Amino acid sequence: MRGIYRGFVTVGLAGGLCAFASAATTMTGMISDSACGASHAKMMDMHKDPKMKMTERECTQACVKAGGKYVFVADGKVYNVANQNFAGACRARR
Repeated sequence: MRGIYRGFVTVGLAGGLCAFASAATTMTGMISDSACGASHAKMMDMHKDPKMKMTERECTQACVKAGGKYVFVADGKVYNVANQNFAGACRARR
């Protein structure tokens, strides 16, 4: 009986650790800036002229040029990006 119990505990722990490890390594989201966070709507609404509208990417680049920091947005949560100089972090996916 003791061997069966140990087997269930071992399988449960291994499964839990595998699930935790896979959840902690991959996130899907977008790069934004610290001024806008999860939504660029406020900044993009400032440009009432349709010719002056900017994309979220252009807004992020303008805010970072003005002194903002890159952030990562996933599931409505905003995460700070520690390495602000990593060029590969802000590439557009195609």
